[in-house]
Amino acid sequence: MMTVRQFKEQGKYEKYCIICGILFVIILGIFGLFSFFMKPATYSEYEKRPLEPMPDFSLEALFAGSFLRDYETHYADAFPWRDSFIQLGVTLEDLKGFRGADDVKIYDGTSDQGGGQGAPQPGGPAVSGTPDAPTPPEDRGGEEEQPPEAPPEVPDGYVTEGCFISGDRGCYLFGGNRGVARQYAGYLTAFADRLGDSARVFNIVVPTSGEYYIPQRYQYMTVSQKENIDYLYSCLGPSVTGVDADFWLRAHQEEYIYFRTDHHWTALGAYYAYVGYCRDAGLEPVSVSQLEKRTISPFVGTIYSYTRDARLQQNPDWVDYYIIDPAARAYMTTKAQPGVAQEVPPYAEFASGGNAYSVFIWGDSPLFQIDSGAGTGKTCLVLKESYGNAFSPWLMANYDTVYVIDYRHYEESVYNFVLEHGVDDVIFINNSMAANTSYHAERLNYLCNQLA
Repeated sequence: MMTVRQFKEQGKYEKYCIICGILFVIILGIFGLFSFFMKPATYSEYEKRPLEPMPDFSLEALFAGSFLRDYETHYADAFPWRDSFIQLGVTLEDLKGFRGADDVKIYDGTSDQGGGQGAPQPGGPAVSGTPDAPTPPEDRGGEEEQPPEAPPEVPDGYVTEGCFISGDRGCYLFGGNRGVARQYAGYLTAFADRLGDSARVFNIVVPTSGEYYIPQRYQYMTVSQKENIDYLYSCLGPSVTGVDADFWLRAHQEEYIYFRTDHHWTALGAYYAYVGYCRDAGLEPVSVSQLEKRTISPFVGTIYSYTRDARLQQNPDWVDYYIIDPAARAYMTTKAQPGVAQEVPPYAEFASGGNAYSVFIWGDSPLFQIDSGAGTGKTCLVLKESYGNAFSPWLMANYDTVYVIDYRHYEESVYNFVLEHGVDDVIFINNSMAANTSYHAERLNYLCNQLA
């Protein structure tokens, strides 16, 4: 076998270096050409974030150095087949990794997994569901106006202790924060006391999937969500009714009530919480078995985006949704046009891919309204983050009008809204991580108790 020294002495080393250099330049040139002629993507499905656009050129920006800096950032996002190369790199890294005897992998909440998102921090990058509501098809059967596009989902802003992968299911680890949970309960109680007899107030805190699907031997890594929620409910005043969603979900945990690749619950999981709500509110829940079910498939969600775990990619989810009232009409108000409510279908049925969870009430808009044919003479208001999206449509079976406010987008007084719209029941619904994060608690306090 030829040694390195012999290889160099025969002059082959220099030729080898020249050939490698030429091939490297050719490859760079090819990718440069593709970069020039290919239309750059504007959104990364894997990272669930918009990609950096081409910066505007000006001599001032050029000489200041900001143009080249911004262009470098843009090119890093616009590199041809960028997501494919990232996925290839993650796959190769995964081959080097190790899954324990329980087929378990742990992603540290402080690490930079999944292409640079890292762990979500309050007010920081989102690890959340629907980045954008889907854009409707251009041909809408002769309608005069296109429904507006819902705004991107703002940061969920809650802190996760990391991500736990067991087989083909991913869960976020829960840290809890009793101080914030107590604040959250206090803010809701203050709002309910302020309303008095004007409306009933209900609170639903929903456990995330980690409460049910992290194996027993790893339970030490996560705080009990049930105990945390029970504590939060114990801090509520008598003017707020706490709905025990955990009781109903735990009884059905063997069913498809949470996605495996995404942090949200499914429409069926939301249904069981809805049944619990109806029991506490004195309402009759609609029977899910009597409804038409439709499905969007495949769906790979936020936990996969965060971890890029190969097992999750190979076992995608699907999104079921139920047609509760075929004659219902819906109206959406966007952040760009806060005073304009434009009619849209109750479900964004053209949602697909990583956007599939947006099928429920078009994702996250400041205000969404559903008018049903329930004929009850009752009106409700849902105050929610994205967990409320799959829950809200069920209410059209029991209320003539369902108002849905995403408090991360809405900018007006919720107290005034309840009085002006004659709301009978106010429903706060959030996942347990949101209810333990100060951003969400303070945002609700601002809209409900501080705005006139």
